[in-house]
Amino acid sequence: AIQTVSLVLDKEIEARYFKVEMVTTGTFFMVSEIMIYQYTKPGYFTEVDNPKFSELDNIARAEGTGVTYNSVDGTYTGNVTDGITGPTGYTQTWRGFRQGGNVVFDFGTTVKNIGSVDIFTWPANKSNIVKPERIAVDASIDGVNWFTAYETTDFSADKWNSKDDNVLKETI
Repeated sequence: AIQTVSLVLDKEIEARYFKVEMVTTGTFFMVSEIMIYQYTKPGYFTEVDNPKFSELDNIARAEGTGVTYNSVDGTYTGNVTDGITGPTGYTQTWRGFRQGGNVVFDFGTTVKNIGSVDIFTWPANKSNIVKPERIAVDASIDGVNWFTAYETTDFSADKWNSKDDNVLKETI
């Protein structure tokens, strides 16, 4: 089962660089896709009860966006911005990350109205894939000075140790 972590920021932010980090003390974790949404108009998410994310701009896949992987597992080398979520099998559509692993996006220019992030991840299982201890999303204008746009440490067993498809909805 693939788990989707939907991180909705409490305010829309502006950044050129965006870092998504899933911190774990275990062996590794796996991600198949990361989507970063730029809202087409300010306040889009707060004005709509059920926004259609497909109608928003996924700037992680935008032309000219650079992607850097840090502390990766060499076995699973998938691209987290290829538009493929899954499948639920050990394939090269997944990217494995070791402790301290993260993905840094460089949009090439400052982007406004960034409002949410979706991370498609493999749930904890007996193959040494573990749930994160912390998920953090950091943003920067210059790549030197960073601020935390999102952070959570709430990963209870009912959210992460399931055989069903689950969606985690975190709102900050």
